[in-house]
Amino acid sequence: MGKNAQAGFEKYKEHKTKKAFAAAADGAWGTAYGASNDILAVRKALANCQRYSKSHCQLYDLDDEAFQDKYALFLSQSEMAIKNFKVQNGYQDYETGDWFLPPAKHIRPGSEGFHYATPTSIEGIKNISTPELAEKLAKKQISVIDALGIDNTSMTLPYAISLDGAANLADDPEAAFNKNLDADLHALMKKNFPQKDAAIAVFCASEECWMSINTLVRLKDMGYSNLYWYRGGVAAWQAAKLPVVKAVPLLTVLRQ
Repeated sequence: MGKNAQAGFEKYKEHKTKKAFAAAADGAWGTAYGASNDILAVRKALANCQRYSKSHCQLYDLDDEAFQDKYALFLSQSEMAIKNFKVQNGYQDYETGDWFLPPAKHIRPGSEGFHYATPTSIEGIKNISTPELAEKLAKKQISVIDALGIDNTSMTLPYAISLDGAANLADDPEAAFNKNLDADLHALMKKNFPQKDAAIAVFCASEECWMSINTLVRLKDMGYSNLYWYRGGVAAWQAAKLPVVKAVPLLTVLRQ
């Protein structure tokens, strides 16, 4: 950390309430105090850091627990995982299950629930199967976004970038505090994914999760042109006996 961030961290350590501290390589930092739970603390600290940073912000501390080693572990486990991809059968049902719904065109409001049966396709966006995604990921030909975001405190795909809040509508109760959600997401994507023709696959929990659909619809509307939907998500990946890694918080467009 830079001198300013270090000074901020020293003051941060004096607080005793639920707290989080995030920092970036360019010296930017952000804090959260008095949150009701870990997820809200992490979300606010990352968002505050992102406001001033031109590079990636990472969680540095959560309630006096150092977090940097978790990012290093995520990267090392991801690198090891992509060298050992052997797709096994069992994933197909998660990718092809059909509730006879029309192709998705619009964002589903969070008030209607994110975890619900999905259509088999999204208008204007390509589906990608487990073997196809594993091949591209092993060759580092694609970025993968975990639309579950900071809420995913469990396992995710190797090298998956958690994108928090992109699935929400600005008028959803959960995101009502951020009336600039679209603008925030646009700025975040421009900083972290500047090439709009780069290959990006988005996933969430399973084929009964709309968070990936909502995120992809937003990205398509922003002009991203090489998008893939990994419909089966974490469930299909694990059913194929492919390795997963512990998720780490990275990007958020929600401001608590």
